Amino acid sequence: MKRRDFLKASAACGMGLSLTGLAAGVSAEKSAVSKPNIVFIMADDLGFGDLGCYGNPVVQSPNIDTFAQNSQTLTQYYSAGPVCKPTRVSFLTGKYPYKTGSRMTVDGRDPSLDVGFFPKILQQAGYTTKVAGKWHVGHFPGGMDIIGFDEWSVCAPGGWCDYWDYTIHTKGNTEPSNGKYSTDMITESGLEFIERNQDNPFFLYLAYTAPHFPLQAPEEDIDPFRDNSDLEEGTKVVYGMIKRMDHGIGQILAKLKAKGLYDNTMVVFTSDNGPRFGAYKGLSQERYNGHLAGQKSYTLEGGIKVPAIVHWPQKYNCPCSYYPYMMHTVDWFKTLLTVAGADIPQGTDIDGDCYVDYLLNCKKGDDTKRYWSFNNVRPTSKSNSAMRDGDWKLNRPAIESFKRWDQPADLPLPDDIPDYELYRIDKDPFEKNDISDEYPEKTKEMIRDFENWFDAVMKKHRELNS
Repeated sequence: MKRRDFLKASAACGMGLSLTGLAAGVSAEKSAVSKPNIVFIMADDLGFGDLGCYGNPVVQSPNIDTFAQNSQTLTQYYSAGPVCKPTRVSFLTGKYPYKTGSRMTVDGRDPSLDVGFFPKILQQAGYTTKVAGKWHVGHFPGGMDIIGFDEWSVCAPGGWCDYWDYTIHTKGNTEPSNGKYSTDMITESGLEFIERNQDNPFFLYLAYTAPHFPLQAPEEDIDPFRDNSDLEEGTKVVYGMIKRMDHGIGQILAKLKAKGLYDNTMVVFTSDNGPRFGAYKGLSQERYNGHLAGQKSYTLEGGIKVPAIVHWPQKYNCPCSYYPYMMHTVDWFKTLLTVAGADIPQGTDIDGDCYVDYLLNCKKGDDTKRYWSFNNVRPTSKSNSAMRDGDWKLNRPAIESFKRWDQPADLPLPDDIPDYELYRIDKDPFEKNDISDEYPEKTKEMIRDFENWFDAVMKKHRELNS
C-alpha cells in the first residue's frame, strides 16, 4: 500500500466507523469453541517506516503487508520506551518501566517479582505459555516459569546476540546453536509450539531479534537491495533481516491457518522501539522512518512511535481496518487478559487500559495521557522525557551525556538543562514547531502533570529497590 493511500484510509477510519456488535456466530473450526489463542510478535528496533504497509516503497515485507490488509493497523501506537528493555518490561506488567523497579542504566535493575506479570494470569486461566527469541526483561533465579512461562527458547537473554553463533536457553538446559540463523530458529520454535498445543489455548510471545544489530542476514535476503544506490550499506542488511523475519511470520500465520486455528487466534505484530540510525562497524543504518523526528533512544516520535497490527479472533466483528488514536504498550495487559476471558486482579495498580472496546469501536481511549522518560546514566526528568495529553505532546530534549553507557551513575547535571518543548501532534506530527511560547499555560499544566507522574513512579521504584 502506498503511503498516501495508507494515510487516506487512516483518516477515513477517524471519520466515524462504528462497531456493529459482536458476531453471533463463530467459526465452525475445532478451535472456535475454545478460548482464543494469543500470538504476540515483537520485532526489535523496527521503526514506523520499516514496512511496506506503513509506506516504505523499498523494503520487502509481503507477508506482514498482506496480514495488515486483513487486520487492524494502528497509526498512533507507542512503545513504552525508546529502547528495548523498558518496553518489554511494560508489556508483561502493564506498568510504566520505572514503576516495576526496573531500569536500564549503567547500574541497571530488574523488575520486582511483586509487580505481577500477565502470563502468570493466563496460566491460571488455562493457557499454555511460551516465549521464543529475545528476553531482555531480567534475570529470574529458577527460570521464567516464576513469572508465568511454561516454556522458553531464548537466544538473547540480554540486549542482543550474534545471528549465527548464539546459545539457546530452554527450561533446564542451555546448548550452542547449530549454525541456524537465529530468526529461523525463533520461527521454528514457534511453529513447533503451535503444533504441540493446537488442542488447548496458548499464548505465544514471539520476540524476534531482527533487525537489531549485529547487522547479519543470509546473502539471498540482502541480494534484492544490493544494487539500490539510494540505500545505505547498513540499511541493505537491515532490510534483508526484515525480509527474513517477514518470511518467518508468514510461516507462523500459515501454520495457524493450516491447523484451523487462525480464526480463533488474536495475532499482534509490533516493535519495541524505533530504528537505530547510527553506524554499526562503519555501516550506516539511516533510512526512511515516516519522516518522524528522532530515532531509537529518543523520546521524540521516531524513537517511540512504532507499527502495530492486530488480527482479531473471528467472534469479534471488527469493521475498523485502521485505528487512528493513541495506544501504548501498557495497554496490552488488560486488553489481552480481557480477550482471554481471564480475571484482572484487583489492586494491581495497572497503568494501562483495556482497549478491546476502543479498538473494536474505533474510538479514542478515555485516558489520553501517557508518559516516557529514559536516560542511560540514571533516571531523571531533566532529560529525554515526554508526555502525551490527547493531541498535545510535551518533550524535554535529551542531554547527550546522560544517554551514554560510559558515564558514571553520579554524573552531575549540566548547567544548561534543556527546556520543555510543546507540540500538537495532530497538526505537527514531525515535531518541527515548538509552540510552548504560544501556549504557556498548557505548557505549565503539562509540566506539572509530568513532574508529578515522574515523582510518583520514582517513589515506587525506590520502594521496590529498597
